[in-house]
Amino acid sequence: MNKISVVLFFLFSSFFGVAQSEGNANHYFDRYEYAKAYKAYKEAGIDQMNADDVLKYIYSCYVIGDFKEVCNNIYKIDKIEGLDPFFLWASAQSHMAVGQKEQAKENYLKYKMKVDTDHEFIDLRLQSLEEIEFWDTKNYMTNSILHSNSTKSDISGYKSAYGFISYREIGLDSSKNLLSPEQYEDAELLLLKPMIMFNGSSSHEFVLLPDSLSFASVNSISFVPNSDQVFFSYSEPAHDNEIYCAPHLYKGRYDVNSNSISNIQPWKYSGFEDTSSIAHVSINSLGTKMVFTKKHYYSDYSDIFISERLGNTWSEPRPLEAINSKWNEVFPLFQENGTLCFSSNGRKGFGKLDIYNYSFYKESIEHFQAPINGPMDDFNYFEDSLLMGAHYTSNRFNGTGDDDIYRIIYDTTVSEVLEVKNTKAIMETEVFRQDQILHFNFDEVVSIEAPVVDSNLVHQLSRDNGFIIRLECHADERGTDSYNQELSEKRGETVKKRLISQGIPENKIVINALGESDPLIRCEICKEEQHAENRVVIFSVQKRKQKDAL
Repeated sequence: MNKISVVLFFLFSSFFGVAQSEGNANHYFDRYEYAKAYKAYKEAGIDQMNADDVLKYIYSCYVIGDFKEVCNNIYKIDKIEGLDPFFLWASAQSHMAVGQKEQAKENYLKYKMKVDTDHEFIDLRLQSLEEIEFWDTKNYMTNSILHSNSTKSDISGYKSAYGFISYREIGLDSSKNLLSPEQYEDAELLLLKPMIMFNGSSSHEFVLLPDSLSFASVNSISFVPNSDQVFFSYSEPAHDNEIYCAPHLYKGRYDVNSNSISNIQPWKYSGFEDTSSIAHVSINSLGTKMVFTKKHYYSDYSDIFISERLGNTWSEPRPLEAINSKWNEVFPLFQENGTLCFSSNGRKGFGKLDIYNYSFYKESIEHFQAPINGPMDDFNYFEDSLLMGAHYTSNRFNGTGDDDIYRIIYDTTVSEVLEVKNTKAIMETEVFRQDQILHFNFDEVVSIEAPVVDSNLVHQLSRDNGFIIRLECHADERGTDSYNQELSEKRGETVKKRLISQGIPENKIVINALGESDPLIRCEICKEEQHAENRVVIFSVQKRKQKDAL
């Protein structure tokens, strides 16, 4: 769907006579800074704009995801002669996003009559429109944007053996000097850089690359388990050779002490050999499968490819046909339980890129419900068993930056939860996990009288080494760091004692005391109910079948 390039040609070749009052807005628009253009147009007043600027304003609204504003103003351009069909598409997508089904259907059909291509894609959107009302919203406790997001792109990653991986966009000036975050809006070059929050730490550190790659933009990084080998993909947007401006796949050696990658060289199937672009590499927890996004130079769309480890080598990548469609499949990310999350616009969904989960074991695909998926791009979902929730990335309206990381805490887990009835039932499940949150009052450490787990699960835990118990212990931010650290440890010990009293072997219980370092609810000035949500011990029991991760 190359509609943006078409509409930009139309806009740039047709708009003249811009009024002085919209000068700033048009300046931003011409620089593709649609969020700034949107604000400037709105300040100027849409009722004062000429038809050309109204088109630009509606286009800006659509790009940044203010679909309600598109719906409120699209009627103002209905009578424009020779109106680009793109605006019918934008109107259909926007009405779908705000739940106005009939208006959306009408505009999809009008668009279909106007264009000669993409009819299958339009039919897919019409199918989504018929079914989307039956897609219930997922139950959750919180779904919040991280306060640490910058005004540019922040992208979620995954939990490696070293710690959490994420990516942040930095800005350089015309002389390639690093700008402060406050100056990023004036950057001449933006680069994506990988970061890691080491286990037990509460701050992120940039992963260091050699000086020769100072201007590399890294979009993915994945460590090979039980090895110092790392695979990552990057592009060099300022390179003189055009082929290096596209992302390719490389391998190197990671030194945890210096948090740096060295001995970097293109992987055998890096994309150079067939002039394709490769990005979004992910390796499963056993180190037996590698996936990535690949786009051939002759194609407009991306597919996900898979390579399997054979001893010390990797097989020639092949398309993962079970999930690839005629359109875009991108951002594959292995989960802790061996399933694969990815994003696609080639399936029934809410709008642009939606997140899906593929089970190798079941050979089935699950579409994630709202609020994870929405009418904008949603991607890089990673479920954390300790968090009893997940991180994901979205460019939805009213975010902090261009892409933002969101954190969701579920009322129930995303993985299948089985009622424990007998040992056989547990052993046959693909994924079993019991999670619950134990709340504490302010400055409280008390004994727990009620059972933490039921007797059937106690029996299974006491005899099966495949189960792991984790206690993630938190405190609210009031008090000193050291006091809250000690308080969270005491809370963990309290839950541990109750588990042992129920018959759980002590060597199967792990306490991860985080104090106030990683709150479930982040807030500048917390209310009492927000403090209460941070005084918890999250109890997680998980068993994985190896077959799904192989």
